Formats: sequence, C-alpha cells, structure tokens
Amino acid sequence: MGALGIQGHIAKGDFVLITAASSSVGIAAIEIAKAEGAISIATTRTSKKKAELISLGADHVIATEEEDLVARVRGITAGKGARIVFDPVAGPGLEALAQAAAPSGIIFEYGALSMAPTPFPLFSALRKHLTIKGYTLFEWSAIRRSSPRRSSMSWSGSSLAHSSRGLTGRFRWIRLLKRTGIWSRTRRSVRSSSRCETSVCNHLNRVRWLRFALSPNGSTGIQWFDMSTIAAHLSEEALDLIFRKARTFYAWKPEPVSDATLHQIYDLYKFGPTSFNTSPARIVFVRTPEAKARLLPALMPLNVEKARTAPVTAIIAYDTEFYEKLPKLVPHMDARGFFAGNAPLIQETAFRNGTLQGAYFIIAARAVGLDCGPMSGFDAAKVNAEFFPDGKWKTNFVCNLGHGDASNQHPRAPRLDFEEACTVL
Repeated sequence: MGALGIQGHIAKGDFVLITAASSSVGIAAIEIAKAEGAISIATTRTSKKKAELISLGADHVIATEEEDLVARVRGITAGKGARIVFDPVAGPGLEALAQAAAPSGIIFEYGALSMAPTPFPLFSALRKHLTIKGYTLFEWSAIRRSSPRRSSMSWSGSSLAHSSRGLTGRFRWIRLLKRTGIWSRTRRSVRSSSRCETSVCNHLNRVRWLRFALSPNGSTGIQWFDMSTIAAHLSEEALDLIFRKARTFYAWKPEPVSDATLHQIYDLYKFGPTSFNTSPARIVFVRTPEAKARLLPALMPLNVEKARTAPVTAIIAYDTEFYEKLPKLVPHMDARGFFAGNAPLIQETAFRNGTLQGAYFIIAARAVGLDCGPMSGFDAAKVNAEFFPDGKWKTNFVCNLGHGDASNQHPRAPRLDFEEACTVL
C-alpha cells in the first residue's frame, strides 16, 4: 500500500507492471491495482501460472521465459509503457523493466531475488526521466521519525487529499480495504463509533504490505502508525493461530487449496534459517486423484482416509544433492566444497535442516489460514520408489493440508510443563 498508493499515487487507468506476481505480495499488488481501477500487468516465468493469475484479478500476464517482456508491455499499453513498476527481483532484468516503463514512470525495487548485480539502466532513466526507488516495509515509520515535514502529513481530515492523487474522502483507504476483502478480516476488532480508538493493526499485522491505525486521539480519519511499536512480536491472535489453538487434523472440509496458497506457504517457510543456507527441503504437493492413487498404497491403513480426503498432501523430502544449489544460495564463498564427496556430512545436514524446514512449513501453512495433519505412518521406501526413483530426494514425512473438520476431534492432549522439558543453566 505504501509503495503503490502513498508514493506511486496509483490511479484509475494506470498501467502497473507487477513482477513475480504469484508471490503473496504480488497478489496483494494485483488486488490493490484492481480496486483502484488500474490495469495490472503481471509477470511469471512460465505460462503455467497464467490462468491462475488471471483468476486472481490480473488484467494481463506475461511469461517472461517465453515472451519478450518489453514488446508485450508496449503492445498492452499501446506504446505508452507502465507508469508504475513493482519489482522484487532486481538484477540484470532491471534494464528491461526500465525499457518497459512509461516516461516519468516510477520503478519500485523491494527485493533482490535475482542475487545477481543490478546495473543501473542509465540511458533509459535519462531518456524517460524515470524514478528508480528502493522500498522496504518499514520505510514510512522511519521517515516519520526522521522528517518533521513528512510527519506532519497525518492522514487525517483534509490532509488525505494532499497526500494521494485523486483522494476524495477521508476514508478512501478503508473503502479500498472493503473492496479488496481485507476489511472483513479486521471487522471484529473495529467498533462502529465515529470516534473509534481501536487499532486495526493487530489484525492486519499478517497483511505485511499494509500498516495503518484509526486515530487513537479520537479524531476521525487515518494517521501515521509507528510500526516499531508492533514489529517486536506477533499478536495474541496470531500466536493462537499458529500454536496455542492450532490442532492436528484428521478429517477435512471439501474446500480446495489453490496454487497461490501453496506459493504463499513456500514464500514464507523458505526464509527460515538453515545451516549454510543449505535449504535442503523439497516438497511434492499431491493433489490429483491420480497422484493420490500413487501415494495411498504406501500409507498405514489408519492414514489412508486422512490423505485421500485431504485437499492436498505434501511429501516433505530432503535433497541429498542440496550442495549443488549452494553456488546460488551462498554466492559469496565456495560452500559446495564443504560437502561434495562427504557422504556422512551430506546426510546429517540434509536430514537435520530438511526437518527444520518441515517445521517451518507447518508454521507457514497455519499462518496463511490452513490446518495441517502431519503423519509419519508410511513406508518411506515405497514413497521414495514411487516419487523419487533416482534416489536423490528422500522422504522425511507427509503432511495433509486443508481446512480441518473439527466435528469429531478429540480434546487436545497434554503437553509437558517447562520444568519437565527445559533446564536453565
């Protein structure tokens, strides 16, 4: 919201180029563009995700490994280019984004997924008078603390019209939240009084691209919210969702799990720490009846129905050749050399860190609103033979995903007390 709305002044009819659009932030950007009447141009590497991105609201989708990005953008925009570019990739591809941008356009760089050097597109920037800007989640709270001028723009009353092009009402952003469906996730915490003092940030904390609060001093409107006061810990509701009230489910409601949600899970859990950034976990999402028919014979009889009825069953595996990816994952040193040819170290590292990532996977799935049913009752040799016949990946455990049916769930089992499980020295 800060980049597209506050700094980019997104407006009806704008062309907005959104790269890596299948990520959670990319999907959010598509929703904002759609709500504002802008025209979103989403990019993804291959055409496999085109239909899904269109279903999520993208007006156009470009498969960058199959199509010429610049030519397609020029065709879509009738030669005008994209006024706003929202990019988490950077790297050499920035030059193409600059060529695809409109004169006087703005390019937001909010990530470095490429990991490659990012040359500055000088001639395109000069010729088109482009703004190329780095953007981070916490930028606006930092600006507020360091700049009295910016701090005075308080997002209340008439200052709203000054802060963003085309603002006509003091609750424009609340209306935007309602149109995108985000407001429904906060309505329980917001009192209907015109002098509302309840912060909606507690419930929007998981919507990482948006931070604001209703005025705590009783005035109507929206004001700056210092994110440093909420960034230190999760809300009680979030802790309940991930840990305290989360359960292992054995029965499932007939609600599908989309590819976009699976991407959200990965985009969260991949950031969990692993030694040397080895990231050895590999996931196979088993969803179709044909794929389930391959998996079910390897499960214990007690687990067959659980997996058969689950919308998705994830095989959490680890890659015994994870070290081949280390030149990309650890570009600043020769980490591959630590592992190549050392079979005991490879096995220990792959299993330990793959298991860690399996735990992150469960936390991430719960964080995006899914229930989990991890299982270890299966024949690993059969799963490996069926899904990983080359022997490079090894099964660790399987985990059902979906929206759990709690109608026949037994009470939560006890847990050990701190004194039984922990020692402080």
